Amino acid sequence: MVYPTIFEHLGDVESSLGKNSEAWEAYRSAWEKNPRDSKISRKLKRLESLLPPAAVQRKLLRRAIATVAQIASLKTNFVISGQLSDNNYRFMGLLQYARPENWRADIAGSFMAPQIVIVRRGADTTVFPRALQNSFASSGELILGDITGYFNATLMQKFDTDGAVSFQKGGSIIYTFNGEQLTIDRDNGFVREYAGPAGLRIRFDKQVWEEGLYLPRRIELSAPQEKISSEIELNNYHLNQELPENTFSTETLQ
Repeated sequence: MVYPTIFEHLGDVESSLGKNSEAWEAYRSAWEKNPRDSKISRKLKRLESLLPPAAVQRKLLRRAIATVAQIASLKTNFVISGQLSDNNYRFMGLLQYARPENWRADIAGSFMAPQIVIVRRGADTTVFPRALQNSFASSGELILGDITGYFNATLMQKFDTDGAVSFQKGGSIIYTFNGEQLTIDRDNGFVREYAGPAGLRIRFDKQVWEEGLYLPRRIELSAPQEKISSEIELNNYHLNQELPENTFSTETLQ
């Protein structure tokens, strides 16, 4: 464990050398480990007054990206409920993910036996039973694919560009780029909301502290163009555990 005082002392050294950007990084690391330390808070605020707001906001975005980059794999139980083309639905199951974009959703049927399996490997999405491919491929990829877009940081990375505009509103930092928008909590770096093309909106809520990371317990997704409205509850996170080699293999599901 790296103690906050180590980062604080590093910040003191960098600040004394006039390296304000590096000092901010060190003080921010110290503050994140001990946000109640008023002395560290004062040092951090002083440094922020010396840096352009846009530079600080870019740093916060990159720290949010770096945080989720620590997730190499995960397993979590999920419950999805909502509407698809005016039809109500409710599913529960297990989601497994491996960086950068492999995921598998086992949707439980009667007696909790997997009834539907959706596997995403790279750019290919496969649904079992095959007869449901057309029904579940696009909607499942949108709903579950956007969840993994959070865990592999692709939702955030598109805003890490010189063309993006950022500003502070209350306790949030808002980033805009190419008509899309990302909202991040200024204090803990937790992603609050993403607004994409065609009215797509994803809200991340009920953050929990899991193995040193803030993760969402609830995700709300609205895609008017596809007539999808979903609420996803995620429970029992297991991070960075080795997954079986055949987890994302479709051969075992033939």
